[in-house]
Amino acid sequence: MENEKMDSSDSEQEYIPPPDLLNKLALVEENLKQNPSYELYLEKVALLKEIKDPSRILLAFEEFGKVFPLTSDLWLDYIHIAIENDYSEDAVLNLFATAVKDYLAVPIWVEYINYTAVCLNDDERNINWARNIHETGLSLPALHTKSGVQIWKSAIEFEKRLYSYSKDDEENTEQNVSQTKNQIDRIVSLYHRMFSLPLMGISDEFEEFKSWLTEENITADNLNSIIENFNNTNIKLSSIIPHEKKLERCSETDIYKYKVYPKYLNFVEDYMEFSIAQLQCLYERMIEQFPIEPAVWIQYLGFLKSGDKTKVLSVAERSVRNCPYNGKLRVELAKIAQNSGYDEQIVKEILKSAIEVPYEDPQQLLMVWKCFIDFLGSIHLNGNDRTSEIEELFASTSKVIDEYFYFHKSNTRTQFLTHWAEIKANVLKDVESARNIWISEVLVKNNKSDVKLWSKYLDLEKSFGTPESLREGYLKAMSSVRRGLKKISEKWLEFEKQNGNSEQLNEAIKTCEIRLQNLGVEEMEHSERDEKKDKTQFQKKPMNKFQQISTRDKVEKKEVVTQGKWQNFSTDTSKLSNNNEAYMPPAGEEHRMIFLSNLNYTVTVDDIKTVFEDKVGPTESIKLKTDFRGRSKGFGYIVYKSPESIELALKMDHTVIHGRPAFVSKYNPDKNTRKHYFSYSTNLEKNKLFVRGLSFNTTRETLMTFFSKYGTVKDVRLVTLRTGKSKGLAYIDFETEEMASKALEATNGVELDGHKIFVAISQPSVGEKRHVDETTGENLTKKPCTSFIPTSVKIPQKKTKIEFNTQTTPKPESNGSESSGKQPQLSNDDFRKLLLQKK
Repeated sequence: MENEKMDSSDSEQEYIPPPDLLNKLALVEENLKQNPSYELYLEKVALLKEIKDPSRILLAFEEFGKVFPLTSDLWLDYIHIAIENDYSEDAVLNLFATAVKDYLAVPIWVEYINYTAVCLNDDERNINWARNIHETGLSLPALHTKSGVQIWKSAIEFEKRLYSYSKDDEENTEQNVSQTKNQIDRIVSLYHRMFSLPLMGISDEFEEFKSWLTEENITADNLNSIIENFNNTNIKLSSIIPHEKKLERCSETDIYKYKVYPKYLNFVEDYMEFSIAQLQCLYERMIEQFPIEPAVWIQYLGFLKSGDKTKVLSVAERSVRNCPYNGKLRVELAKIAQNSGYDEQIVKEILKSAIEVPYEDPQQLLMVWKCFIDFLGSIHLNGNDRTSEIEELFASTSKVIDEYFYFHKSNTRTQFLTHWAEIKANVLKDVESARNIWISEVLVKNNKSDVKLWSKYLDLEKSFGTPESLREGYLKAMSSVRRGLKKISEKWLEFEKQNGNSEQLNEAIKTCEIRLQNLGVEEMEHSERDEKKDKTQFQKKPMNKFQQISTRDKVEKKEVVTQGKWQNFSTDTSKLSNNNEAYMPPAGEEHRMIFLSNLNYTVTVDDIKTVFEDKVGPTESIKLKTDFRGRSKGFGYIVYKSPESIELALKMDHTVIHGRPAFVSKYNPDKNTRKHYFSYSTNLEKNKLFVRGLSFNTTRETLMTFFSKYGTVKDVRLVTLRTGKSKGLAYIDFETEEMASKALEATNGVELDGHKIFVAISQPSVGEKRHVDETTGENLTKKPCTSFIPTSVKIPQKKTKIEFNTQTTPKPESNGSESSGKQPQLSNDDFRKLLLQKK
């Protein structure tokens, strides 16, 4: 019986997690393998806590801390669980030492100092070891104005405990007396140091200090100095209290703090009484508040470069841990490591990890690539051949730009190639290749008339080319550039004056004069053409009867269009009858009709019949709208014989006919209630995801299959051009917000069809709304018309003061009450005075 009771009690204590929790944990762990995000790690830790598996929790925390910096709350949670599960003292101390490196966290330092007291074994070496840890905490974290006093209290409490041990020692030897006196001096010194810092709460600690001196009957030799120091510190503290109160009024996530901190920093920096360490402590507080803001880290690094350079590298490493997708911070880390004398291999590893980051902005990638290739170039110029590495880096980065930054390709690739041409010429000494890059890849299409790019190319020819190649470059530039042509011509003439003979100079002068003269003529023709256009726009004369007849004759002539979208169409207007009139279906047919739009202009009635009758059902009539020449307008109507065919027809939406998707919708004759085909929600849709970066070959079915793993997908909308070609964008509509959130965490940043996709909650941009005056119907959003009358010739209007005749016969009161607020009616005499402008 006793054994049975024991077994039953054991079974009650044993916790068996529910299957849904285990399944959820398995899904999170699977998603972490594909996309190790901060939110997924948090969810994993929370699930393991529910499952009550301490060993796996500790492993999860360890893995979490290697990938991301942890907040003070997470670190303390991690350390407490480790202590509860009998971690060794050394292991716990290592956790504390790692925890204080992420952020300036006062709560961690307080517990760290308190834990060192637990680890003492009455060994002088252990005491000195603990004091070294305390001094590290007192050097920067204890300068925290709001809560730094807690660290001082913990350190002083540690020393007071040692003082009580030496005081209670029964052996009253000379050594014990000396130790006790030294311990008192150490405690007084800590108080003295604390009272020299502007910390909130030091007034209470000062009272505690006086009470301790009285209780222990101790007379401090420098008590007057301590009091004076305390009074001066209170004055300094009162100057920064307003800034601290502003920070307190902000919530933990309030962006207003982002504006308060810079003002606070400027004040402390200008106040000569504050030390560099106090300013650094304030930077650390701002970093703790905004750890993923690259601008804050860059400002902090700039401050350290101008001051304490010994800590720059560690702060740069922390910045990359917090902002792994910022190229500027990664470049800063590489440069700081290089300037600090680190080995070439270490700097190269930093840059390799930086170039492999999937940046969303192509400029970030270009920044890292330039730093990396310049670093390799400097090594190459010092005599160590790095040609193959430089070529490989160019090829791999070029591939990334082509694949992932398609929409930014033009500008990004121009910057990329111009720098590559510089590397080819300056580093690899391959001037011919550099020249070919400029001529065949950079100075083409939209860049052909860019004066800045031509100037860079001409500088290359001036540095590495021959006089003949430079003259050829000037000729090409003169024939291509419009804006900045004078600048190019001046540079060319200056070059010929210094390097050419009189014949070459005269030839250059002649070429420049002709080109500048032609450019002037072109600009005059453009201005005259614009002026004529303005005149015809604002001074359009009515046609006389002969012009009207001539115009009518032109309209009636039969013209054959041989090119463009209307080619191969008949222009015989005799066959058109009333086809251009608005289509009004017979009464009772509306429920059997559908509306077609976005049709290719070559689509005929037979084409529509083939698609929508053979696959849906028999039609009664098909109407394709055309203009007065009989050419299709790209939309039409279908009337089915059976209303049941409508639902089947609507499923044919986006069916491709002649290379363009046809849009299918229900027929609605009322324009007031009819919604635009492209009218989508512009609010935040938490159950819908927006996906970008898709391959142009990814289909709707592929997306449906891919996202259905994370929940029920109601609809997938693949955004396409009018031609039906994908834009690489899509919207995924889930049944619930939870499903959408789960899919977001699991799929953002993963690869699909060879492309890395980016996923976010859907919130389409809102276009400019048109506001109309309800009374007049006037469009209130249109831009105001510009006055064409110069202000210098405007005649200011005189303001006429109008006085009403208040002696007129009053209007009879209605319902026995007098209407107060209404203006009296004007009499004939009032109008006469107004006309004669008499007062």
